[in-house]
This record gives sequence, structure tokens and C-alpha cells, in this order.
Amino acid sequence: MNRFTRNNLLLIIVIAFSCVAATGLLVFSLIKYVSMTKCIAEVQAKKEEVRKLSNENPSPTAANKEPLQKNTVLYNAAADKLAVYFRHPMQKLAEEFISKLKETNPPKEDGKVQVLTVERFKREFEEMWSKGQSYVNKKFDYQGFREQRFSNWNQVVKEILPKAKLLTMEPINEENLPEVLFAHIGIPRVLEENPDNMAKFIKDYQNVLVNLMTGVKFDVTAVSFGFGNEISGTSIFTVFNNPRDHFPNVIRVWNIYGDVIKRMVECSKKVVYVEKGRNVIKPWSSELVSQLTGSKTPFSEIDDKIDLFGGLCLRGAMDPKNTNPDALRNAVAGEEDGPFKVFRMRISVSGTLAGIRTFVRSLDAAYKVNQIYVIRSIALYAEQDGAFEIFRRHAEQSGIKTNLTGAGQEVAPQKEQQSVQRRGRGRGRGRVANMESAANEETSRVDAAKLEEIRRQEEEAIKNLPYYDRPGYGDVLIGDSKNCRAVIDFDVFQLK
Repeated sequence: MNRFTRNNLLLIIVIAFSCVAATGLLVFSLIKYVSMTKCIAEVQAKKEEVRKLSNENPSPTAANKEPLQKNTVLYNAAADKLAVYFRHPMQKLAEEFISKLKETNPPKEDGKVQVLTVERFKREFEEMWSKGQSYVNKKFDYQGFREQRFSNWNQVVKEILPKAKLLTMEPINEENLPEVLFAHIGIPRVLEENPDNMAKFIKDYQNVLVNLMTGVKFDVTAVSFGFGNEISGTSIFTVFNNPRDHFPNVIRVWNIYGDVIKRMVECSKKVVYVEKGRNVIKPWSSELVSQLTGSKTPFSEIDDKIDLFGGLCLRGAMDPKNTNPDALRNAVAGEEDGPFKVFRMRISVSGTLAGIRTFVRSLDAAYKVNQIYVIRSIALYAEQDGAFEIFRRHAEQSGIKTNLTGAGQEVAPQKEQQSVQRRGRGRGRGRVANMESAANEETSRVDAAKLEEIRRQEEEAIKNLPYYDRPGYGDVLIGDSKNCRAVIDFDVFQLK
């Protein structure tokens, strides 16, 4: 063996190098094969992508590139316009408040005075607020913040206060206006972290809404607005482990209640006036009345009252018998949906169908003032049986007596007994009666023929009219101006 190795050493070395080279080539070929397979797959994917893009309408070719860019700009502009509606209800007024403040010593950057923006105001306010260890210290720091940092704080408060009162039903004054506004730019409102202040807030808000509903029928339990049957509203604190954490959400919910009740009351009244020769009916509002009065346009007010018969409440806390505190906690906290908090509510009202429709339209149009209400369902219940009224009138005209008093009851029609004149005993009296009867029948036939001819002519004239000018077109046979009850489920979307 050793002699074979010595004699064939060169051959062995050549064979060894050949094996190593062959192994290397095999590995290299395998790597290249895997890489080539991957490239082929990517090429096929790109071909499929190109095929799909080519089938799109419009296809992303060079000719369509410019129109696509223009459409993108238009869509972005439309999205920006739509985003204006998805803001906090008083956010615009809060921004106006901050923009009017004048700083005593405004900071400078590169020799230029920095403009007081909402972001900087919020950041500096939170820095100031976080320094105090107790609420007493925080309140003292806040007093120095507004008096030392700004020279016209009180003047701006007095200027903004009348505008703020138009946007909320909450009792506000010069003292609590700033914290009301700041809550709409993301600074939590905690009412001095005092449960007694929250109880007073709820009580005062309830009184305002009850006074607003003067003349509106409602139950005592209805004005608790889903926070329990106690009018004081203090029952809410028995279900929260840490009420202070829920103060901002409770305030949000009550502001929603105030806006909904205000809309309900306003929809109970309507204004009628003439515009361009046509009668216009719009929901009553002080702004509309002032506008018509200023333009000297004659108008009249009509009452189409809506009553709050079942209350306004959070759907998750509707049942006052529900002793599970989680239901109320979750309902007050709302549900998170992207950048929004969603509060699910229900209101039960009674009134005319027209009035209820106006109320629903008011909720739909509330987005214009940054109140987003999404109607989920409406259940209508008639307080009067319109079908029965139609049947009753028909029965009276036909001379039918019935014991029917409402829907679902059996009808017991009885032909009204016709009074039959007794025949007289004398022949003369009988002949006179027969002659009178024959004369009356002949007159009736002539009159009936004339009436039939008139009716036929009227029918021919009606047929020649457009369908929308024909008598009875669009008339509501059942439910028109009849009182009914409506249970409306709706969701409220607000930014977090």
C-alpha cells in the first residue's frame, strides 16, 4: 500500500483536487440554481402584477400618470374638508380663545417672537399642571399661569363666553369657561378631582335640561338620563372604583345629552314663511327667527311638540334593575374605534310623525357643528289605529253598526233596520203614497244620471293631468299627523 502510494502520489493528488473541485462546482451550481429559481418566480410575479395593472381602469401608464396625480390631489382636498367635521364640538372656539391671548413675555427664536399655537399652549399648560403635588398647589400654579403669562386673559374670557353658551347646554360662566374649552383640545377636565363637584355638575345639568323641556311631558325616571333613578345623580359614584378617572367621560356624556335634548325641543317648533312664492317650513331656531325678523320677512310659528316619554340613556345601562356595575362603567367609558370614542345611546320620544322626522333629520345634520350622530335603528309605534279610523268612517257612511273599538278585535256588523212605513188603511192614502214614491224615484234617476255625467267628466279631466297633480297623490292614509312613539338607537362619535 505504501509502495502504491509512493508510486502514484501524483495521481492521488490530482484525484483529490478533482474531488474538491467537483464538490465546489456542485455547491456553486446548486446556489445558482436556487438563485435562478427565485429570479424566475419574481419575474413571473412581476409579469402577473403588470398584467393586473394593465387590466385596471385607468391603467397606470405614462398617459394616465398626470390625471392620477390630479385625482390624488382632489381626493386629499376632499378628505381635508371632511376632516373639519370630525373635531371636538368646541375645538374651533378653544383655538380662537388661545389665538386671542397676548403673552406678557413671549419666547423668541432666532430673534423672532414665537406665535402661541394650540400645541405649545397645551404643552406648557401640562408642564405647569404636572408640577403641583396636590390640587391646591395645582390651582395656585394655574392662577399664576393665567395672570402672569397673559395680559388679557379676563378680557378674552368675557369675549368668548357668549359664543360658548350657544354651543353647549352646560351652565358655564367666566370661572369655568377655560376648563370647558380646554377639554376640547385634549386637556382632561377633572372638576378639582372632587366627587361633590361632579354631583353638583350632574344636578345643575339636570335642572337646565328640565327647565329647557318646559311644556314637554316626561317621567321622573326619564330625566335621570341613564345614570340611575335618583334625580341627584349621585348614584353614579357607587359603581366607579376611582370616579376621578371617569370624570371626563361623564362630562362628555352629559354634553351629548344636552345637545340631543336641545335638538328635540327645537324640533318641537317650526317656522313657516314664504320664499320665492313657495311655503318653506324649517325647524325653529333663534338664529332663523332673528334672520327673518331682520329681513322683515313675514313668518309664523307652529307647535309640533315632541315629548320625552321614555328617556334618553346609554344603551349599555338602560335597565335600572341591572345591578352589574360593569355595564354602566363600560357605557360611560365608551368604545374605542380608531381615533374615536363611540357612545351608544337610545332615546324614546312621542309626537307627530312629522315632528319625529324633523328630529331625526336634525341629528343627521348635526355633523355640521362637529356632532356626529349615526342613526342605527328606529322603531315606530302608533298611538292611534289609523286603519280602524278609516274603517269606522266607512262603517258610519254605510250605515253599519260595529262593536269594533281597536285593532285586532272582532267585527260584529249589523245592518241598520230600515224604518218601514205602515201602509194606510184607506185605498186613497195608499194610492197617494205610491204616486209620491214613483215621483221621487223618477227624480232620483234623473239626478243620478246628471251626477254620473259630471263624475265621468271629472274623471276624464283628472286623467289628462300629470300624475303628481292628481288628487290624492302623496297623501298618507295612515299615520299622517297622528301621534306615534319612536325608539331611536344612535351612536355618537367623538375624537378621543
